[in-house]
Amino acid sequence: MRQSRLAFLFLTLSLGGTQAIAQEGAIKADTEASKAAQRAVLTTPIADDTTASPGIAASKNLFAQNEPVEVARWDGGQFTNVEVSATLAVKQPAGIRTMPPEQFAVLSTSQQKEIIKNLVWERILLKQAQDSGINENTPEVAKAVALQEENLLNRTYYQNQIMPRLDELTVDAAREYYDKNKDSQFTRPAQTIIRALHVSTYEMVTAEEGDTIADIAKAVSGDAANAALIRQAASPFYLRQTPVEMQDDVLSSPLKGGEVLFVPRNAEAVSSATAFAETLRDQVAAGENLDKIVSENTDTDFPVTATQQILISSKAGYWDDLSAAAASLKTTTISQVIQTPAGLNILVLQDSETTQITPFAQVRDQLVGQVTGDENMRRQTVEETRKEILTELWKKYNVKLNETAINRPNYMGPDPLSTSTVIASAGDFQYTLEQFVSDLRMTGKDWGQLTSEQRLEVAQVAPLITNYVIARDARAMGLDNDEEFQKIIKHIAESAIVALYQKNIQNPEDNRVTDAELRAYYNDHIDAYTSSAQVTLRELSKRINITLSPAAKAEAVEEARKSLTEIRSRIKNEEDFAQLARRESEAISTRSRGGVIGTVSEDFRGAAFKNQVRQVKEGEVSEPFLYGSEVMIIRIDDRLPPTAQPFEQVKRQVMKDYARTEHQYKKNQEREKALEAKNFKFLF
Repeated sequence: MRQSRLAFLFLTLSLGGTQAIAQEGAIKADTEASKAAQRAVLTTPIADDTTASPGIAASKNLFAQNEPVEVARWDGGQFTNVEVSATLAVKQPAGIRTMPPEQFAVLSTSQQKEIIKNLVWERILLKQAQDSGINENTPEVAKAVALQEENLLNRTYYQNQIMPRLDELTVDAAREYYDKNKDSQFTRPAQTIIRALHVSTYEMVTAEEGDTIADIAKAVSGDAANAALIRQAASPFYLRQTPVEMQDDVLSSPLKGGEVLFVPRNAEAVSSATAFAETLRDQVAAGENLDKIVSENTDTDFPVTATQQILISSKAGYWDDLSAAAASLKTTTISQVIQTPAGLNILVLQDSETTQITPFAQVRDQLVGQVTGDENMRRQTVEETRKEILTELWKKYNVKLNETAINRPNYMGPDPLSTSTVIASAGDFQYTLEQFVSDLRMTGKDWGQLTSEQRLEVAQVAPLITNYVIARDARAMGLDNDEEFQKIIKHIAESAIVALYQKNIQNPEDNRVTDAELRAYYNDHIDAYTSSAQVTLRELSKRINITLSPAAKAEAVEEARKSLTEIRSRIKNEEDFAQLARRESEAISTRSRGGVIGTVSEDFRGAAFKNQVRQVKEGEVSEPFLYGSEVMIIRIDDRLPPTAQPFEQVKRQVMKDYARTEHQYKKNQEREKALEAKNFKFLF
């Protein structure tokens, strides 16, 4: 997948974006004209059509096997399953161009038959064209094929020569990124893996009505001033918050009954906890299991907890004493008892690791993907490859630039250059001023707006020159003699022959459409040209925190409903709604406008919102309802019914739609008549 993205980027940005669709007049070598009839079927979703043929499963297997089986027959020809697969390998009908040929085997039977019909129809037309004297040497056909061949050579050359070099540069870019970021991203510093036994020096206290934090601090720690150290007994255990208006009177801040707090113990209790921690350390030193120690001391006066494995490095950010103790574990397995503001800790060594560097080979694929996905890095890789290849090819095929002409400040003036002035040449190839000026226009600037260096750069990447040197090198390498290449060229020629034949036999009147026909089509498809119903809306909403737990969220929604129900009871008219929206609404984008959303389609916010809109009459206010992360009420100020756009306003679109559908139908009819005349039939 990465290669295909880079391939597309390089082809379109670096090699001039040549398209593989040759067109000379009415000739289109991709056979759009001869295969247009199948689009109606192929652009619809693939259905599991078990009624189209009694053997759909068999037909899928049929086109997946290599044994030739006749699948269609007509006067003068037949088609086998193998021939169908081989044809689709080099010529994909419109509608399945993004689908690999092997996917044909898993299409529904009806779609398989539509594709086969078009392939057979083209064969019939090809025979008729050849009988009329049109062949690959016919000038119009030869010209179209020559253009297609050059484009095909570009793509073939790309796959064989450019892609490997692009991949190599991509790996180089990945390696460069790795080397630049090895220390920060691919190096793990030395670290110590420990577990910590923790004895808290805080006591959990449940407040009763009338308690103050000063009273509790004095009762537990012996000093009312320790109230400032009391923490909330809920994660993340912040210091107990005091209302803003009472911050100067923290010691008398009121408590709610049932509020749970962590209160620092007094010095005597801390001393006892320290002695207790020393006994725990002795148990660890004697080889006691840490989990056993914790389980036996969970419900004591000094509950013991143990962390899971902790990685302590130079960036851990622990308190200094704890960091120092961790560092000491390089020479011992158990630390002393360390006191911190949170309690007492005993660190136990689990393992030590030295600095580890992840090798490039281990992260190569990950970084290549990162380079491919990084647009700036990808463009840099593409640019490097483009410059290398074009520089080599220009030198190899002796491309000469007329720098004297390019350096002129103006190609007009008293001594103007002619449109046929050669700007670049190589052998029999010439790139003229007319072509160069056309390429300049693609930059959005004219000759005088660019410096001579910038004009030189435009010439150096000119698509015509690029295509010439690549096609020439591809031929020099013999890529045009490849068997698969020749098969594709053969089909291109056949398609061009058919396209020219159809052009010659086509009656211009068949494609003319009268106003009457367009109006009839417009009337038959009036829904397509009718705007949906419009409403002028106002909203008043309350936001819901979507990160809340389900229970808390349900409670918040109910509170919002109650609030909006009360607000709704005060709304008597449009002005009431506007004033209340400015004061009460939490919809930032509309509150300043009195809740006005504007005149919009009923379904502008989807089906659920549309359902609510349809329940409200003009001038009424809805009941509160939940929409996304908001509970809201809405008011309908005005309603506009669905309106058909006048024919004159949509005539251009009607013409496009008519051409896409009615012309398609006519082509289907033409195909069916041709197949019927040749007694065409399926054999599967």
